[in-house]
Amino acid sequence: MISIVMVKKENILFLITGILSIALSLLLGACVEPYDFRIENQKPNLVVEGFISNVSYNETLEYPSDGRHFAVKLRYTSDVINIRDEVISDAQVQLIDNDGSSWSYVVTQEEEKGPIYLLLDPTFYAENEREYKLKICLPEGDTFESAWVSLPNIESPEMGDVGFVEDVVDKYVYYVGEQVIQPVSGIVATLDLPENRNSEPLYYRWTYDPIWIYKAPLPLTSPSAVLECWAKNPYYLSEYELQEDFTGGYQKELFFMSTYGNNRIYEKLSVLITQQILNQDYYYFWKDIKEKASGNAFFDKQPYNLPTNFSAVNNDNKVSGYFDVVYEQAKRWYFDKEELSYQVENNLAENCIKFAGPDGPDPQCFNCLEYSGGVATAEKPSWWDVE
Repeated sequence: MISIVMVKKENILFLITGILSIALSLLLGACVEPYDFRIENQKPNLVVEGFISNVSYNETLEYPSDGRHFAVKLRYTSDVINIRDEVISDAQVQLIDNDGSSWSYVVTQEEEKGPIYLLLDPTFYAENEREYKLKICLPEGDTFESAWVSLPNIESPEMGDVGFVEDVVDKYVYYVGEQVIQPVSGIVATLDLPENRNSEPLYYRWTYDPIWIYKAPLPLTSPSAVLECWAKNPYYLSEYELQEDFTGGYQKELFFMSTYGNNRIYEKLSVLITQQILNQDYYYFWKDIKEKASGNAFFDKQPYNLPTNFSAVNNDNKVSGYFDVVYEQAKRWYFDKEELSYQVENNLAENCIKFAGPDGPDPQCFNCLEYSGGVATAEKPSWWDVE
């Protein structure tokens, strides 16, 4: 399969100020924008996205991770242009179970994501043989509810081991201003799928949360400058993988990561790989989104032709999206370029000098907090256990 990335002949990371926008696109590599669909010439349509699982916030800290609160995203969408939708920050969002218990979500402002509704109870998790639904009340009084949903009625096997294999993939690259096909070296992250002992298929979905060390390649020139940072970018490894599994007992390929000109692997990189086992309808919801975002059906009207389990309660407005309950597991995977059978050159310092602008090298050459490939912090994650 051929995909598109942006690379330069000599691994250019830092470009002169006049073309910083190009540098940013290179740093993003094969990143994919979140699926933001808009409907043309239609009344604004409410879109809802959310799930709960059998794992509480407190339990996600043990993955290890920074923790995951259950979240609900609300937005209006009105045309088919792939730009950010109008988010909703003043709705009332409530989770209800069939025993009459309820939990309210709290709206918060998250960097890069905008307003998002969080269930802040750190001990809450979805229980077996219990049903849940999501209720949404908009400021003008319109109310929407999901169908009653519950955990998949299956035996959830233990998540398998994570590894990688070296690979060379043909990709579209830009070379001297033209798009050409070129082999790109990299690795494919893999997961050992356990045997499926159920009498029906298991519906898997995997997502990725990468973080990596970035070190300023040139000597620090200011007392406030920082040498080593931990960086994230919400668009890197932002795609998800799906699998309808009947038997298990094989190795599943998850994602490809280039080793050529990829500054994220020059020091250390870690990816939290989260595995969900879905109900069948929820699986096909995500499968439809994936197919429509990558194939010719991308130009179909979205998201009206996608399945939904939401309905309007006291109005005739349209609503899209899905809410469901999933089984969740996760593993943290660390990658070190020294594990490769070949050497990967860290030429950041060389490129800082080679492509310096009139005012000298880019600020990120001297201070990791100025890193342009994502959001960087000098605070080491409490769970980071590799040097």
